[in-house]
Amino acid sequence: MAGSNEAKEWFAKGLTYFEANKYEDALQAYNKAIEIYPAIAEAWTNKGNTLAALGRNDEALTAYDEAIRLNPDLVEARMNKGIVLSENGKYAEAISEYDAAIKIKPDDADLWYNKGVAYHKANNSEEAVKAYEEVIKINPKSAQVWNNKGVALHDLNKPAEAVKAFEEAVKLSPRYAKAWNNKGDAFADLGKYPEAVKAFEEAVKIEPQFLEAWHNKGDAFTEMAHFEEAISAYNQALKINPRDAITWNSLGEALQKSGEQLEAFRAFVKATDIDPKFAGAWFNKGTVFFKTGKNEDALAAYQQAVKNDPAFAKAWYNLSLVYHNLKKHDEETKARAEAKKLDPGYK
Repeated sequence: MAGSNEAKEWFAKGLTYFEANKYEDALQAYNKAIEIYPAIAEAWTNKGNTLAALGRNDEALTAYDEAIRLNPDLVEARMNKGIVLSENGKYAEAISEYDAAIKIKPDDADLWYNKGVAYHKANNSEEAVKAYEEVIKINPKSAQVWNNKGVALHDLNKPAEAVKAFEEAVKLSPRYAKAWNNKGDAFADLGKYPEAVKAFEEAVKIEPQFLEAWHNKGDAFTEMAHFEEAISAYNQALKINPRDAITWNSLGEALQKSGEQLEAFRAFVKATDIDPKFAGAWFNKGTVFFKTGKNEDALAAYQQAVKNDPAFAKAWYNLSLVYHNLKKHDEETKARAEAKKLDPGYK
């Protein structure tokens, strides 16, 4: 690193402060180094890192740009600029920066990994998979990369390939709870619910407070019509977060299928109390009312469902049935037409 001894001393102080999470002190030190010798590209890079740590992303990007101007081959500056751009939602610009850095250092696993993350955030899972595969060529022992590849494959509706990726992740890191949960999700998509349950059980064994895995375990048991086990899993999730509206709704559906109509209704009410915009829970409340002949209450619930989700075809159709029972035929015709428009299957 070029520069005077005094500039180098301030640069070293900046490193020490940064490693101690004293970011304001680190910023002052890097500014001092730059003031003494403005051409230190590494100081501009580290200034960018410090500004990013302080949440000052726009200023960080300016610092990285100066570092790259001084040394276009400085991979760290390009990679960290890409990370900040990605955090700002500028995924195309981030990927462009990673590509420029990869031309300089094609065997840098971190560059390929961050490129994959940017593609994934940009909802381009196909390119994300390609980037993660490049990482795996360089470092096949990263459980996180295998997991990320599995998630991208799952997003591409390739659950069988996703399972293989998640299996590699948990082989490398047997206590990787998130990968076990993701593996369970992929098995569920394949209709292999017993295998899914086993994977979710591994996840909660490792992380007993893993709400998503408990919920997913409940879903798998519901699909298997093992309602008692499903209810138990959902209740465990609700111990972790009693205000999880989605789990209350799923619990209600399992209770409903097991014949516990009153308890199911209470669960749906809990879901809508927590999240008044939860269209699915309003729909389920409406169905309970409809089946028990409480048409006015069903009407109000279904109306709330379609208000919250105007594209909810089944709710429009059920709304038409309630209007029929109430002999409101003009409203029935309109609701049924809306259902048909959203889903031609309702013809």
